[in-house]
Amino acid sequence: MAVEKGLEAEIKRVVGAPMSAEAYGNTGFPVLGTPALIGLFEEAGIKAVAPGLGPNEGTVGTRINIAHLAATPLGEEVRVRARLTQVDGRRLVFELDASDAVRPIAKGEMERFLVDIPRFLAKAVRSG
Repeated sequence: MAVEKGLEAEIKRVVGAPMSAEAYGNTGFPVLGTPALIGLFEEAGIKAVAPGLGPNEGTVGTRINIAHLAATPLGEEVRVRARLTQVDGRRLVFELDASDAVRPIAKGEMERFLVDIPRFLAKAVRSG
């Protein structure tokens, strides 16, 4: 399988305290934090393209733009989906959406790049 337009993945998680806005320093907000939501979108994008990757290939995130539309309280399940909509060489663009049991909670777009992992890491070490 190759990395092709249309690949998608869905992640389901119950919102726990480590995913809360409070865990990211926003005291008084025991709801799904935007940073945790972004992490779930990244995970879904990685999962979507994983079957099409070669043994030394992976993806890295370069851009994400989301609208976090509604709060999800602790204990609720969220469903996060990433669908690959564009493949332009190594550049991959995903459509994102998330919902809880009540309503849509987020939508957006994410860009990732296909990389050779050893080469990428060698460059990261040199620049670090």
